[in-house]
Amino acid sequence: MNSNKNGRSDINRQKFPRRRRGEDAVDYWTRAFGQLLKTALNGYVNNSEQKKIWLRLSKCAQIFGKITGEKERQSDLDSRTNLPNAKTTLRMVSQMIAMSLKLQTNCALIFVDIDNFKKYNDQHGHEAGNQVITKVVQITINRINSNLISGAFVGRYGGEEFIIGLPFANAAQAKSIAQQCRQDTQQKTQVTCSYGIAMYKPKQQERPRSKDLIERANVATHVAKGKGEKRTEGKNKVVVWSNRLPKKVMNLYGKGS
Repeated sequence: MNSNKNGRSDINRQKFPRRRRGEDAVDYWTRAFGQLLKTALNGYVNNSEQKKIWLRLSKCAQIFGKITGEKERQSDLDSRTNLPNAKTTLRMVSQMIAMSLKLQTNCALIFVDIDNFKKYNDQHGHEAGNQVITKVVQITINRINSNLISGAFVGRYGGEEFIIGLPFANAAQAKSIAQQCRQDTQQKTQVTCSYGIAMYKPKQQERPRSKDLIERANVATHVAKGKGEKRTEGKNKVVVWSNRLPKKVMNLYGKGS
């Protein structure tokens, strides 16, 4: 093995390689350990022995990579619902917007908020609240799957708030999906949900930031709950965002622009 003036070997100076774009954990650690092994064994063992050691170390690298990859995957998920967490959901919305712009096709974002969740949680307990969140999520996913919507996703955004991403969808399709989810939730759980829809139409609009599109859908959700109006009844409704929504709601919950 080669050494420098201080007697330090090449392996001591060897650094882990930079992870390549799109490279998963298993491939990365297999390649990294391989490079370290090559340096470590240089001049010490013959090619036959190197091959045997490489096969053993490669197996260890694959196991380690799987563990590391699983931890990375889990860090992107919400522990309660196993949905993409808020950070990951924001990234997925951004990717959906970018794809719509590139393909010049519409996309829709649905903001879902469980009605009176705090009251339900206080009355039935924290565990019951968690269970109803999980139930609403499963109902939503089942409805999305039953409609065979290509590229659709569901992510958790807040405590009792979720986001549904619908690439290639128009407003009518998004509203239909939201209504189906609303009806299923009302029939199969003890809670109801309000739904706000925001559209991105690249042929008619400038590209919004992901947070802006989510904000529009959130504003529509507040309108669905009856906020910003004289009436106090509301909730369990579906509203599509537009710049003609009540100004009071716009001022309270976002610009919506």
